Amino acid sequence: MRLSSPLLLRILGFAFLAFFLIYWLPFSHALPDGLPMRFGTYRTIQASIACVWVLVALGLNILTGYNGQISLGHTAFVATGGYTAAILMADHGWPFWAVLIPAAVVSGALGLAVGIPALRLSGPYLAMATMALALAAPQVLKKYDGLTHGTQGISVRGDWSTAPGFIGDMVTQDQWSYFVALFLAVVMTLIAWNVIRGRVGRAFVAIRDSEVAAASMGINVPRYKTIAFAISAIFAGIAGAAYVQIVGYIAPESFNVLRSINFLTTIVVGGLASILGSILGAISFKMVDDISDFLPLGEGPMAEQVPWALYGGLLIVVVTIMPYGMAGAIRRFQMWLAFRKPSERRVALGGPALGIVAAIAVSELAGGSLGIIVGLVVALAITYSLWLPALVRGATRGYGRWVGALRGSRGPPGFVTSEDASDERSDAER
Repeated sequence: MRLSSPLLLRILGFAFLAFFLIYWLPFSHALPDGLPMRFGTYRTIQASIACVWVLVALGLNILTGYNGQISLGHTAFVATGGYTAAILMADHGWPFWAVLIPAAVVSGALGLAVGIPALRLSGPYLAMATMALALAAPQVLKKYDGLTHGTQGISVRGDWSTAPGFIGDMVTQDQWSYFVALFLAVVMTLIAWNVIRGRVGRAFVAIRDSEVAAASMGINVPRYKTIAFAISAIFAGIAGAAYVQIVGYIAPESFNVLRSINFLTTIVVGGLASILGSILGAISFKMVDDISDFLPLGEGPMAEQVPWALYGGLLIVVVTIMPYGMAGAIRRFQMWLAFRKPSERRVALGGPALGIVAAIAVSELAGGSLGIIVGLVVALAITYSLWLPALVRGATRGYGRWVGALRGSRGPPGFVTSEDASDERSDAER
């Protein structure tokens, strides 16, 4: 059976992504020094934390993007799952895989307890109430130090968090933690995908669009709004347990209200009501952390505030240029490609590909933060130079339609006549 071109490209893309995530990222440091894009232990840990933030973003997007409830207190759910896992592992000797279900259950119960009174709130009132939860969580954790170890936190490094014996000689502790986080991210992404495309997900979307219309169709609005809070908290609890496995330490200061705002900003940048947007948002914000680490800022209050300044700048740029987030921009680009000629498609796809190759080459040659900055500039320059003719033709065609509309020979701006449709079909056939 012959595969169509889009399907073949999708299969090749998934194969390359699997090779990069499973082999190249965790094991590239053992390859020869001359190869580009060699990742060390530090990059493996950063990728593991990015997988954890993907879990939080997926749950928060189910609650906010698909159900329409704003939450600024998700760090409380993450901390609940993390402390549940840490207490069971450090104080009672449970293995990591055994603490995932208790962490999810306890966080889900807290989400259920928050979701029931939240039924009376909406919009900014709900956001402020959940923010109060994020503000109170660190103080509660410090208060009951007999259970949570107070301000000193809990260290969970030990035999219960290491790789099993049959693969312990093949991978290091950091690589094992990365594969655990990657496995959880893949599994929870599939679960989120099935939830959204099932009956529960359709009820979430109906409630988000109009609670009155959803109730008139027989949907139990309070029930499904509470379920959305519980599901979102379960995702956050599993993320907290995975975070403890990776970092090996948890303290009340690990989860503050700024981190909660960061979670909400992540799904806005990646794209609301989009599973792909949750993944892209989490990865992009972890990359912002990496860029801030490369900047020569030294130590002090200035160095601590730079990542937050970069987050704010990224949010402003995305909201201005891509109001539907990164996932929305990708969908619009796909729709734009569907109506282009084959030659224009090759140019549109070849520009970013050459730009990425040039960015990798320049960053490897220059090294450090300078190499990354120069590589990004080269990538943007190549992409823009290849896209420039197509942009000029599109602008010229749009200007001609506006002039024709003003002269009365065509419809209003944005109106597609039969002549325009025939031109598009002839261009596509050519």
